[in-house]
Amino acid sequence: MVRSWAFTACCALSIFLVLLPSPSHIKAKNTGTLLYIGWTVIGNTIFLVNSIIWNGNFQTDPVPVWCDITTKLIIGMSVGLTAASLCINRRLYDIASIKSVTVDPDARRRRIITDLLLGLFLPVIVMALSYVVQSNRYNILEDFGCWPTTYPTLLAVPLVLMWPIMISVASFIYAGLSIRAFLRARRQLSQALNNSSGINMSQYFRLLGLSSGEMLFSLPLSIYILYLNLQTQQIPWISWQDTHYKFSMVQKVPLMLIKMDMTQYNVMMLNQWALPAGGYLFFLWFGLAKEALTEYRRFFYLLVAPLGIKPSPPKPAVIRSQNTWASRLTSGISSNGRQDTNVAYPSLPAVGHLETADEKISTEIAESECKTEHSTSPV
Repeated sequence: MVRSWAFTACCALSIFLVLLPSPSHIKAKNTGTLLYIGWTVIGNTIFLVNSIIWNGNFQTDPVPVWCDITTKLIIGMSVGLTAASLCINRRLYDIASIKSVTVDPDARRRRIITDLLLGLFLPVIVMALSYVVQSNRYNILEDFGCWPTTYPTLLAVPLVLMWPIMISVASFIYAGLSIRAFLRARRQLSQALNNSSGINMSQYFRLLGLSSGEMLFSLPLSIYILYLNLQTQQIPWISWQDTHYKFSMVQKVPLMLIKMDMTQYNVMMLNQWALPAGGYLFFLWFGLAKEALTEYRRFFYLLVAPLGIKPSPPKPAVIRSQNTWASRLTSGISSNGRQDTNVAYPSLPAVGHLETADEKISTEIAESECKTEHSTSPV
């Protein structure tokens, strides 16, 4: 019971930390990152509610519709999170290979559609396919709540169990290609990212770290879950009627019975705690970044503005004059305050030959007087 309440608090904190830096990703339209945020929030919300309703309880079933929906979302979540990592790695590979760094509306639209097909449409398809091998409506497990059921037949492997593994392998390949492309063209990549919108070099490495961490965790876990399912006695597929013979049944399982198979119990625990851990990982990568801290500061002063609290103005010491020749050379701003975008600056002469404007005018006047004297003198 203590574990359930601690788990509830961890899920709530994970939801808050994931949503905290999300406005910057919405503004940048990073679809893969938004899909990761969405599936993480959905998973933590499901486990949070389940841990409250069924904390030390498995006999009651107060919200059957909730269980019907969430058991399907748990299956889709296992596909959606890995698909979000695949979308992130695809994007990183396109950037590393200098394929899609510049902002092109058509290319961005195609990328968003592809990401939505992978991160939303594919999980929905797997959720629908899971109905084929669903032996009963759902199970209620003490402390865990609603849990999906899968008929122990080999048909469940291609329909449900193989998808997270296949997506993680594809994501692993893209991650390797991204690293290789980055090492080959890191200078061009740095320059291209500076000219792009929505991502910089720091965000690039954070996205790579997030997707790699999720991939390195989900791939071994998916393989191990598949191994455990194959270790159980496989029932041959006979027919639709045979599989759904007792479909309307809701099986209720006490925690004592679950712990009789400690391997299965530990896998379920790992499956649950992976969701809040993923939220904390996301916050460590993005919630403490410089742009996120700037957004927090702006939002804080927006909230306290009615109280008359305003951010302190910048110190005069950090304000530098923009009328020096060095600043004009670097920023392209002339001395009269206008911005010269197509000015070709001549190279400066050697230091020993520098002369001021007054000295130059005096020299020209002297030369002119000298020429006048020569022209008026008698032969």
